[in-house]
Amino acid sequence: DATLERINRGHDWATSRRAIQELVAHGICVAPHVIIGLPSENREHWNRTAERLADLPISAIKLHNLHIIEGTRLAAQFAESPFPILDEHQYAEALIEFLRRLPADLPVMRLTTDTPEERLVAPKWTLSKGQFREYLVQQMRFRNVVQGDLRGTPDWQPPTQTPQFLPLSTEDGSVTFWSAAFKEHYHSKVGAYREALEKFVIPSRL
Repeated sequence: DATLERINRGHDWATSRRAIQELVAHGICVAPHVIIGLPSENREHWNRTAERLADLPISAIKLHNLHIIEGTRLAAQFAESPFPILDEHQYAEALIEFLRRLPADLPVMRLTTDTPEERLVAPKWTLSKGQFREYLVQQMRFRNVVQGDLRGTPDWQPPTQTPQFLPLSTEDGSVTFWSAAFKEHYHSKVGAYREALEKFVIPSRL
């Protein structure tokens, strides 16, 4: 709660917990977004956050390290009174402990974040996102640890059958699929090809 107040979230943890429970009760999937490394927090706080979230009916989670971005109030505070920022190795250590406290079958949608180089005040990593991910995987393999292994019970079980994907034709004649788990199509029903072209191919100039 002290962190939520400091970053001006406008609510406390009890409100977050209640919101998650009420959304799930209405059939809405919830994926909390957690920043590791906020000022005044330490490993005990991060691990407790993981344990509290693991006990809630969330469908996925996004994780990333703290970035201090130019022009923000946090950047001004950092300039006036610098506080510790996790480098890639310190963040990997914190992330491993966090992951070990999550359910083994919980999808992790994000491990790191991006900020344009010209706007990033700190941290300045030497590893790229891909290199960091490989380093994290190597560390977990070397230590023989996996996501969820500190929860005491095996959450993950191998699937008993291959998921069935129902192909559906979209308005431009191309095909998408329906996700029964998330009650959503993989693409816009206006057209899977059209969406891929207009949202990804043209903007990226492929």
